[in-house]
Amino acid sequence: MRVTRITPHTTAAAEFSGGPAKESGKPFIVYVHGGAFLVGGPVDPIVLALAAGTGLPAVSVQYDLIPEQRYPVALDQVTAVWRALTSNWSGSAMLVAQSAGGNLALALLSRIVSGLPGDAGLVHPAGVVLFSPWSDLMPPGSRESSRMVNEGLDARIRWNGMLDRAASLYAGAESTSTPAVSPINGRFKGLRAPVLLTTASLDLFAPDCERLAEVLRRDGVTVTLDSTPGLWHVYQTEPELPETAASFDLATRFITDALGRPQQR
Repeated sequence: MRVTRITPHTTAAAEFSGGPAKESGKPFIVYVHGGAFLVGGPVDPIVLALAAGTGLPAVSVQYDLIPEQRYPVALDQVTAVWRALTSNWSGSAMLVAQSAGGNLALALLSRIVSGLPGDAGLVHPAGVVLFSPWSDLMPPGSRESSRMVNEGLDARIRWNGMLDRAASLYAGAESTSTPAVSPINGRFKGLRAPVLLTTASLDLFAPDCERLAEVLRRDGVTVTLDSTPGLWHVYQTEPELPETAASFDLATRFITDALGRPQQR
C-alpha cells in the first residue's frame, strides 16, 4: 500500500514497506482521510493545514476503497501503518482523522486497548483529533430518531441514497452493529490519549458525535467536544470560511498540548 509524507512545505508519495528508518525523537502526525470509504485521498486541506500549523511531519494513509475492498481491509491497513510507524519512529505520534477516516481511527483505538493477542504492542497515541467521525454505520432507524435531525440540512452529506449504500458496501458480510464497523458500539477503557472531537450544528453526524463523546467519557477518556454553529459536515475542508481557521487553531493548540504530555506506550 501507499502512504504520503507531508511536511509544512512538501508532499511525497511512497510505497509503504514497514515504516521509515528509525527517526529522531520529533513528534509526527498519522492522518486518515475521509470520503465515505469510497472516495478521497491522502492529501487534503485538513492534513496540509495541520502540518503547516504545527510544523510537524504527517504520514497520510492511502487505504483501499470500496467497492473493490471491504471491511476489514482498510482497518487492517491503517493498523499496519500505525504499528510500523510507531515502532520505527521514536517520536510521539498524534492520530488525526476525518469522517470515514475517523471510523478507522476509532476502530484502531479499540484495538490498541483491546488486550487481544493480535493487537498486542500497539502504541497509544499522544492525542487524537477527530473531525466529524463516522462512528455509527447502523441504519438510523435502529437508534433514536434524533440521528436524522440534520438529514436534508447538511450541505455535504445525506444518509438516504448516499451513506446507507456506502455503509452496506463497507461492512460487506459483517453486521454494521459490529464494534469494529460501528466503533460507537466499542470499548475504549484504558485509552490514555485525550481526544478532540469536532462537529457542527448542521452536521449529519452531530448527534452521533455527541453520543460518541458520552461513550468515550463513560470509559474514562478525556474528551473535548467542539461544535460550530450553522455549518455542516467537515466544513474544515473549505479554507475560505473564517470558522475553518478557528477550528485549525483549536486543533493546533490541542496537538501542542497533547505532545507536552509524556507518551505512555
